[in-house]
Amino acid sequence: MLGDIEMATKFTDWCKTAGNIPEMKIGSTSNYHEINTSGEPKQVGSSAVGYLDLEGDLFGKRLNSITGKVDYDWDENLIKFYSGGSISTEADRVQGNIQWNHFAAIGSQTFAIHLHWKQSGTTKFVFTLKYRIQHNGSTFTSSWTTQTLTLADGDEIYTYPGSGDFNQITVFPDITATMGISDILQFQLARTDSLTGDCYVSFCDLHAPIDTPIGSFSEWSKTGS
Repeated sequence: MLGDIEMATKFTDWCKTAGNIPEMKIGSTSNYHEINTSGEPKQVGSSAVGYLDLEGDLFGKRLNSITGKVDYDWDENLIKFYSGGSISTEADRVQGNIQWNHFAAIGSQTFAIHLHWKQSGTTKFVFTLKYRIQHNGSTFTSSWTTQTLTLADGDEIYTYPGSGDFNQITVFPDITATMGISDILQFQLARTDSLTGDCYVSFCDLHAPIDTPIGSFSEWSKTGS
């Protein structure tokens, strides 16, 4: 009879042989996690599946007014921000909600809002962001926190080539908060400088740290308890 070490060695050698990578199933007979021979994960059974939120993007879907300092560019599918806006004026801003998905790490987290925009030069447009976080099962958060971001001022992800229209991302300051499953980050955004020229924005998002790629263990809890 083979010993444990010898058996493990022979199994490893066998797996290294082309075509001998087996499927892996972990769990019970009816509820298990499977990785097939192509390396694709799959959850089988009602107790083995994970849960993922479907994000509802509200950014720029409806403007309060087109008489303010923000408008649609229908041809380019972008949001056009004019000079001289105010974050306190409804007609000058857009707003949106971002949901903290089930696969994102919970507890104390640090993240930042990213502004996706069309850079056409080195004009230092200024944007003001107000945000607050709604924690499920807790008192409604009524107050907002304000951040300010200057574009083309060193916080860009990519280097502008010097001319032409360029897809750029600029990052707002970090946010540190205690996050839970399906918590909602609400934000309002306005251009608040008095410089000449229009600024075109396509999207706002954030990068959440992921610790359970298949989702939470149960529908309302990361751990299932």
